[in-house]
This record gives sequence, C-alpha cells and structure tokens, in this order.
Amino acid sequence: MSTTGNLGRQAPDGHHWVWRPTVYAEPLHAWEVLTADDLGRECRYGTRPGNRGCGEQAVARLNLAGDNQWPVWAHYCEQHLFTRRIIDGVLHTCVLEPIQAGEAA
Repeated sequence: MSTTGNLGRQAPDGHHWVWRPTVYAEPLHAWEVLTADDLGRECRYGTRPGNRGCGEQAVARLNLAGDNQWPVWAHYCEQHLFTRRIIDGVLHTCVLEPIQAGEAA
C-alpha cells in the first residue's frame, strides 16, 4: 500500500494505491506477460515515423486489434507498462482504493 501511486500521484485523503492482478473481461486491449516464445522483442514505446522506439527488451504485450478478429500485439518493456508492473510473473495494475477502518495507510 502506498500514498504515492505508480505515476507519482498522491492519493486523496482516505485512499491509498494498491497493486492488484490485472483481469480483463474482453481479450481486446488486454495485456499479457510475454512467454518464452516472445522473448527478444523490443519495446515499441515512442515508435512513430522516423523514430525507432525505446529499444529495450519487451516483457509484456498489449492487444491493439480493436474490432479485428486477429490479435495485433504491441510489445513494451518494464519502464513503459503504463501503470502496470509484473509481480511474481503476473501483471498487476496500480489502483486507488479507500482505506478501510483500522487499516494503516
């Protein structure tokens, strides 16, 4: 638990930041931790015309398929997981939760 979130934002009074396993109801725009088959991919953060991207080794991927039937994967390194992190091989998201009575911040 933390009063400062993943992006350095202060939690409002009565709340704290907590890392929770990421769960998706739909496969579209879902993140996945990379398997051994996908290791060696580079992070695409910052990729645009004339820019190659971050270049660090990717650790997770995001499905950018939209309404497409087939997944379109974008790979990202640990630094560019956008409020996510991998803990014990599971992707977690930093979420804001109210502090329960008797719970320390």
